[in-house]
Amino acid sequence: MKNISLKENEVNELILFYEQELEKAQERTQTLKNMLTKLKGERSSAQLNEGKKKKPKKLPKLDLTGFIKDILKEKNEVLVVSDLVELALKKFNLDLQNTQKKQFTANVSATLFRLTKSGEINKFPIKDKKRGFWYGLIQWFDPNGQLKEPYKLKVK
Repeated sequence: MKNISLKENEVNELILFYEQELEKAQERTQTLKNMLTKLKGERSSAQLNEGKKKKPKKLPKLDLTGFIKDILKEKNEVLVVSDLVELALKKFNLDLQNTQKKQFTANVSATLFRLTKSGEINKFPIKDKKRGFWYGLIQWFDPNGQLKEPYKLKVK
């Protein structure tokens, strides 16, 4: 670092300047502390609770794996996620709020993913859509992953 030589009066001016800046900063800090104290004192517990988001109730633990396999056997047809969600809501008698229903749908989708990966069920893409699948029992599909004849009727 380069050394700069200053005259006595320049050093005194700098000291005075930095002392004034420090004093302003301390005054500003005290003003902020006073305002925070005042705000915290005036705030009621009702106002505190208003600002907090209420967490939705946790979803009950359900055997979605068993439910999905059983419902596919019972209905004897391929189903999409929304069908499975609606059937599960009815079977388990669930009345969910919107955010809970989204979480439940995600849980059903995750279960379908695990069942597909483990080879317990298979999926067939929905025609004319970029996303989504028909889900069915593994025995409803041929070795090429195509739906067998009686189950193909629903997807056409």
